[in-house]
Amino acid sequence: MEIKSNFHFSVTRPDNIRYSRDLQGGALLDVGCYPIRLAAELFGTAHESAWATASWGGQGVDVDIWGVLGYPSARRLLLSCGFGRSYDAFTTLEGTAGQIHVTNPFHPGPGDSYTVRAGRDEPRRYAAAPEELSFTALTRHINAVLRGEEEPRRLAVDAALPVAQGLRDLAEAAEQNR
Repeated sequence: MEIKSNFHFSVTRPDNIRYSRDLQGGALLDVGCYPIRLAAELFGTAHESAWATASWGGQGVDVDIWGVLGYPSARRLLLSCGFGRSYDAFTTLEGTAGQIHVTNPFHPGPGDSYTVRAGRDEPRRYAAAPEELSFTALTRHINAVLRGEEEPRRLAVDAALPVAQGLRDLAEAAEQNR
């Protein structure tokens, strides 16, 4: 299985905090975490290899980066993120039985969709966005847990470490290719 995931948008003000090294700016830390989290959720295991290259700007931060995280069983995440082009949060999941194209897996809105292509069948398109904003259900669940009405479905500590390791390894790879 292969995940190809983009997260780009335009940052035009040179004083934007995303360009500050002191404030941990850079495209990878700002939006690279989204594709890495998606891969961690779908693959369910830690990556085994990392490669990345970047364009640098601002106060020495990556303003555009692309890379690969390799996972067991020849699975991989190909990601691209940055601050220099129009909004793009497109993701494709490719497997042995077909593909799923998602227009915005991270913050779906009313116009977003996903398309399933299974073998030679005609693609089937579905609306991706629920009736409410993408974080509404999550916020509702967190509040219910805090009130003691529900048990946590998943703890951040269980999901955060693989994402942090992916960010670290891609950042180190990009620095080596600088």
